[in-house]
Amino acid sequence: MMYRTFEEWMKNVKNIDPSILQMTVRMWDKYFDEYNQYKHDLLLTNAREG
Repeated sequence: MMYRTFEEWMKNVKNIDPSILQMTVRMWDKYFDEYNQYKHDLLLTNAREG
């Protein structure tokens, strides 16, 4: 499945609702890094298939 937003990815992959979540900056950075890796991997996959 392809997720278009960070919020959608958090809800569906991590089972976390980011709208109500209180986290430290370090935790947000961790999740943003994971999301960016997901987007990078998705682009590589799409480039190979296209």
